[in-house]
Amino acid sequence: MVLEFGLGFIDRLTGAKTTAYTHLEDLADRLNHFISCVIILMLSGVTMANVYFLRPISCTLPTSPDNKFNEFAESVCWVRGTIAIRENDQMPLTDEDWNQLRDKADMSFYQWVPFCLSIQAMLFFIPHIIWQSLATHLLGENLESILDMAYKANTADDYIKRQKFVESAAYQLFRLGCQHYNNHNQPLTKWSKIQQKYSNYSLSSLFIIGKHIGNYISIIYIIIKLLYLMNLIGQLYIIKTLLGYHGNLYHFGNQLILTLKSKHEWIESEFFPRQTYCPIQLFVHYQ
Repeated sequence: MVLEFGLGFIDRLTGAKTTAYTHLEDLADRLNHFISCVIILMLSGVTMANVYFLRPISCTLPTSPDNKFNEFAESVCWVRGTIAIRENDQMPLTDEDWNQLRDKADMSFYQWVPFCLSIQAMLFFIPHIIWQSLATHLLGENLESILDMAYKANTADDYIKRQKFVESAAYQLFRLGCQHYNNHNQPLTKWSKIQQKYSNYSLSSLFIIGKHIGNYISIIYIIIKLLYLMNLIGQLYIIKTLLGYHGNLYHFGNQLILTLKSKHEWIESEFFPRQTYCPIQLFVHYQ
């Protein structure tokens, strides 16, 4: 899944200069749906390589029958999960105590970190897909032609050519407006009557969406921006919670940067403790 998702980004990067719909988005949109996704997918790939090809867990054993037992113990602990013992918890002595503690403090979600990162990357990409699909299906080739003419006018060196591109883009924009003009010879639907009734008020156009009002694409673009913002705030809140930071979300980024600059260790998280325990029963046969 991660590989296919990454190949999709590469295809989009190679075709970015030849697609007119790339001008539908500003720098903030590209940072969200492309740069952020690429960074998260790279972290997901590194984590997945460490999990499936390298050494995902390191166990310290008080006694070991042979050198191979360490690898066996690490495999068992990684598959079964480990147990976090807090400062106020007592060290279990019996199997029943270990089982009770496992029900309360089982740490078996490390294996899912690469997949969670992939889902995070997909959440950054979903608003981009929605916006591109809506813009393509609602406005179609007219929008593509306008964007293409506007891009050529912006990059043209000759004044005459630039003027021709601007006039062509203006004409296409006029045709686009006529396309959604209401034909009074046709009977209005119930929703069209409501739109027509309240469209004369000053603030009604901010809350009523319709093609014939002229704010359809604008409102949808604002909604897409809100989706990007909700995704950012939601993911920052989840990361803050998982890292065990109990302060304000506004100061979370500043605190993270200060910790990295000072080269101090981050506070221990309840969800990702640095040390955990894993009970393994060992039966030794003596001859």
